Amino acid sequence: MTAVLRPVPGDPQPCALNGAEAVAALAALGNPTRLHAFRLIVAAEGTGVNVGTLQAMLDTPASTLNHHLNTLVRAGLVRQHRQGREILNLVEAPRLAALAQFLHALAPSTDHFFGNMPQE
Repeated sequence: MTAVLRPVPGDPQPCALNGAEAVAALAALGNPTRLHAFRLIVAAEGTGVNVGTLQAMLDTPASTLNHHLNTLVRAGLVRQHRQGREILNLVEAPRLAALAQFLHALAPSTDHFFGNMPQE
């Protein structure tokens, strides 16, 4: 099953996920440390989070954090950008949107699942 998003103005091409790509993305988020790191990166709203800040916030050794970030990058959920001496981690918003679209396509009428969910 492939979920294709409609083109967004400014996007070079629509983002789509096939089943294998969705599995890889979900597997990457299946680790508590990676999920926490990903949530922190998403919360940065496009400005990015540098590796040192993530390491301090997660209280994780540098080598372990590097492994987790590489997994998120390979899954296409995060991209890294060097800015001077810093490495910023940014969410791949089109990929995240494609994953959400893929999950929604599994059960398009999910309002009965999500309509009454408490907000965090």
